Amino acid sequence: MISILRIGDMIIKYEYHFDDYFNESIKQYEAKDQPYTFELLVELTSTFETFDFDWIIRNNRYHFISDDIEVITVYHDIKENIFSQQIVFDKKLKRAIIRLNPIYVDDLPTQEYVLSGVIFLEMAIMAGFIPIHASAINYQNQAILFSAPSTTGKSTQSKLWQTFDQNISIINDDKPLLFIKDEKFYVQGSPFSGKTSENMNVSIPLKTILFIKQSRINQITLLDEKDALKEVLKNTQKPKDQKTYFILLSQIDRLIKDIPMYNYQVTKDVTAVDYLYQKLFKKVNS
Repeated sequence: MISILRIGDMIIKYEYHFDDYFNESIKQYEAKDQPYTFELLVELTSTFETFDFDWIIRNNRYHFISDDIEVITVYHDIKENIFSQQIVFDKKLKRAIIRLNPIYVDDLPTQEYVLSGVIFLEMAIMAGFIPIHASAINYQNQAILFSAPSTTGKSTQSKLWQTFDQNISIINDDKPLLFIKDEKFYVQGSPFSGKTSENMNVSIPLKTILFIKQSRINQITLLDEKDALKEVLKNTQKPKDQKTYFILLSQIDRLIKDIPMYNYQVTKDVTAVDYLYQKLFKKVNS
């Protein structure tokens, strides 16, 4: 399958094989016949490129990275020169190829989706986005992000808010993208939203980010810039090359100055919704 996708101002050509995780949600991003800046190709093949690099070798994984190119080759059998997967990401050309050997990769749909998501997020950083591990909801045209490591309860909080107001929608349930437009931060949906296909092709003004921790009580604490930086870095994808990493850091520096962020001790019931609503929208002090 070949799609030209528009995510905000980023246009990418994506060639892939499986729709298992998208469940056709990818169609809302299609931008046929538009010129694209990025290219992400997935090949199912038993052949791969060879390179003469000074590799970083860990078990059967060969890795090379510079500001211009990143190559990862994973071997099934090094002695026989049989590979299972390879990523070749040319940063100058903004073009990445993911090669999967169908003989030695057990779950092709999952591996295609996971690796495509990783490369897509790095391309998004190059395009000026900040990807963050969070579930993002749209409440009255304001984006609220619940951010935390997996299994902490991000999606649970989003679902609780939807029971509070059926007009609330989920912008992206796992990896929303943040960007600046007209001196304001916005949240953009994308096709890559973790294990679910809950995402929307919308850009919504960002109100706040809450870094959640499970608790028996509901309590938010405003973070200073130093602690906000730690939490954002903990919950974003960090590029391995310095050039792309500096792009990300410059955007994050602006984010922590402009957007209020909180530590949020939170329960898993509807009291969490009422508590946060009062704090964010009713300005109740307690």
